[in-house]
Amino acid sequence: RSAREAARGPDRSALAALGFAMAEVLPSPLELEHVIGYTGHHHAVALCNPLDDTGYITCLGCFVVFEDATDPHKQEFLEAHDGEVSSLAVCGVGGLLASGQAGSARVASGDAPVVVWDLKSRERVYDLFALRGGVE
Repeated sequence: RSAREAARGPDRSALAALGFAMAEVLPSPLELEHVIGYTGHHHAVALCNPLDDTGYITCLGCFVVFEDATDPHKQEFLEAHDGEVSSLAVCGVGGLLASGQAGSARVASGDAPVVVWDLKSRERVYDLFALRGGVE
């Protein structure tokens, strides 16, 4: 088979001849309704959101998660870390959130970047480097 044919997936006729049936692939991606979970291996990884009366911020592995205490389906995941988030800090006055990680899984030196987020837009504002071993 050519590379293009291999990229399309297994040969259905060959599998059918062996007695295997294949389900049709749905055209739309799977969408999670909500995620239940909390890593909780570190201190200071659950905070109230100063800009939202019912909101709180926590972590789930390498994600920072904005959640609503009144609606478990209202979640927003921020992705920037390649290791477990080990610390969160918020500056309500400046509207910023800082998330630090336990150490990089990709870099042998154990870099532990801190990512600074805008609380309103939930966009990444700064990346701080040169920390080693983890942020607590």
